[in-house]
Amino acid sequence: MKRVLFLTSFILLSCLGPKWTARPLPTHTFKRCKPMHPMPQMTPIPSFPGVWQVVNSCDEYPREKTSIALTIFLKEWRKVLGNDYRAMKGLSDLMIVWQDESANTHSGYSSIGIFHENVRIRGATMNDSLVIIYQDKNGPDRHTRICESALIHELIHIIIWKQTRKHGDPDHLGKKYLGWTADHSMIIQRTNESLCILGI
Repeated sequence: MKRVLFLTSFILLSCLGPKWTARPLPTHTFKRCKPMHPMPQMTPIPSFPGVWQVVNSCDEYPREKTSIALTIFLKEWRKVLGNDYRAMKGLSDLMIVWQDESANTHSGYSSIGIFHENVRIRGATMNDSLVIIYQDKNGPDRHTRICESALIHELIHIIIWKQTRKHGDPDHLGKKYLGWTADHSMIIQRTNESLCILGI
């Protein structure tokens, strides 16, 4: 009987206290993608001031999932390369454009630094604050999850560009440009694996 009274009093005590209120309050309308409005639309990314994305559909790449992707990316960066202000700086002024069309007439470098012309690319870092993520609605590069896209790859280019102030190391592990290392490739792999597990 004493045990029952003790448990009852513990439960009552543990449940008393101020009412918890969810924060932040519901998102302002101007920050959300509006399905009935013309596309494309630009929305801010939660928890990342200065980061915005442009989407062609409110059903694809919700801003909340993009925020989770950036958060996990920074977490993996810290695990591999430690705390680096350049990583946060790279994600403090950024525009992410999700492009419906495929880019099959561009030139670029492979992951080991070999230059190719007129190839299909999955993403492009245009400068130190703009990335375009390509997908083909009806082609082989169609993806619905962020982990299948080139977003995390392009984030590495952005941070390197912030670091060098000249380029984002377009030839990756090639020798023409410097900046990209095997650690960066590991961050991409680990981040995308985590996102795929979450279904993002």
